[in-house]
Amino acid sequence: MEDNQSIRKRPKKVWLISVFYLFSAGFILLSFYLINSGKVPLSEAQQTYFASLNPLDYFFSITLGVINMSGAISLFLLRKVAYPLFVCALALRFVLSGWFALNKGWLAVLGGTGGVSPLIGWGISIAVCIYTKRLINRGVLV
Repeated sequence: MEDNQSIRKRPKKVWLISVFYLFSAGFILLSFYLINSGKVPLSEAQQTYFASLNPLDYFFSITLGVINMSGAISLFLLRKVAYPLFVCALALRFVLSGWFALNKGWLAVLGGTGGVSPLIGWGISIAVCIYTKRLINRGVLV
């Protein structure tokens, strides 16, 4: 006899969110590699910014990616733990953004209209947290 987990269908948004987060995390890791290997040309502001990053900055940035990937995998597996993982990632994203803006020259790298990207990212993260919480309330996540 099959258990409930194997016969339940994943909502389409779960697929979309999981694929988006896994793709995004992979792209960020690839970007770190390409930037640090010198394969991507950088502006002067970008060079200054990346030169200012220390191992702890990279550790927390990679940790953020791992938490997001864990949340995406948990969501795909329809596990409740996805919600606290996404909330933790959102909180860490806010803290890191503030840290990088105040101490690393992050805002100079973004430029005038570049600040829209983080806002979109925060908006997506907030929406994912809300959606995941709703799935828990509806009993979709166990």
